[in-house]
Amino acid sequence: MKYQVTTPREKYEVEADNVGDLRKAIVTREKISYQEVQEPTGSFIFLEQDDPKWGKKTIGNTPYELEDFGCLITDLSMFSYWYGKYFNPGELAKMLKFDSQGNFIWKSMNGVCPFNFVYRYYQRDIEKIKSILFSKNNACVVRVFYNKYKKSYHWIAVIGYDSKSGKLIGADPINGQSVVIEDKYGIVNGFAEVTRA
Repeated sequence: MKYQVTTPREKYEVEADNVGDLRKAIVTREKISYQEVQEPTGSFIFLEQDDPKWGKKTIGNTPYELEDFGCLITDLSMFSYWYGKYFNPGELAKMLKFDSQGNFIWKSMNGVCPFNFVYRYYQRDIEKIKSILFSKNNACVVRVFYNKYKKSYHWIAVIGYDSKSGKLIGADPINGQSVVIEDKYGIVNGFAEVTRA
C-alpha cells in the first residue's frame, strides 16, 4: 500500500504493508535515530495491540491473542509507562489474571502494576470521568461497542477531554493513535478507574 507523507520540508510516497512498517520507512527516510525506551520517563506513549512484538502472545492461560482481544491490556500497558514503571502488553498478558473466557480480573493489577484498581462503572458518567482525568493520580479506561451490531466491546485509555464538544479523547490500542471516542465508537457504556500505587 502507498502512503503520502508530508513533512515541513517535503512530500513523498512510501510503500508499506502496515503501520509498523510505515513508521520504520519514515524513520529510515528521515534519518532519525532512536533507542527503544528501557527506563520509562513518566510521559505517555501510544501502543498498538497487534504490534508484532506482542500481538501473537496469548492472554493468561487462554487461547486468545493480544492482537484480537488485547485492547484493555494494551491500555494498561500505556498507563504503566505513564505511571513510571513500564510493562509491555505481552508482559502484562502473563502477569495479570483472567478467567477461562479471557475476562480480566480487575484486582489482579494490584501489586503488579504501578497503579491499583479503584472501581468498575457500568454506565456513562462524564462528570466522574472528567474528575478522574483531571486528578493528579487517577486514570481511566472507557468501554464502547466495537461493531455496529453491539456484540463486542472495546476498551480505550482516556487521555483528554474536549470542553467545546463535550467528548473524550482516547489513545486507541487498535491503531496506536489519538481518537475522539464518541465520534468513532459512539456512546461510552462503562469505564474503570485506577489510581497511583
